[in-house]
This record gives sequence, C-alpha cells and structure tokens, in this order.
Amino acid sequence: MRCGRRIVRWVRRFRNVEDRAKVVSTEDIEGEDWTLNISRYVLPSVGEDVPPLPEALAAFKTALTEARAAEDHLRRVLVEDGWLE
Repeated sequence: MRCGRRIVRWVRRFRNVEDRAKVVSTEDIEGEDWTLNISRYVLPSVGEDVPPLPEALAAFKTALTEARAAEDHLRRVLVEDGWLE
C-alpha cells in the first residue's frame, strides 16, 4: 500500500498508530506550547540493542581508529604499487 494511502487511512480511523501517529487533544497541544512537531507526540521505539551513549561513543572511536589505519594501509599499498604518487 502506498504511504499516502496508509496515512489517509490512519486519519480516517482517528486512532493512535504505534510509533507513527497519535490522536491528541487541544489541551495536549497547548501543553506543548502549541508545537505540532511530530516528535513531541510520537517517538520511535528504541530497540533493546541500542547501547548506552558512552559505550556507543567508545565503539565509534574504535571503529574510526580502525578505519583510519585501514585507509593509511591502503594508501601505502597504492603508493608502493605505483597507483598513487
């Protein structure tokens, strides 16, 4: 089903759709200072496999270091074989 049709169906049913749409009252909107930003009312579920921020940051730094080392190695190989000057 096309995305547009799916959204129209949600609106016509006037029901919450988990992680996609939420029916809110004007009082709810007023409580959010009249902001209609979707993220104020509907938040995507966070998977259980999402690590804590410090752990994710450490893993990112490790991966970045490994990627830079691999890039340096590739550059050396390309220079040694005459592909790069």
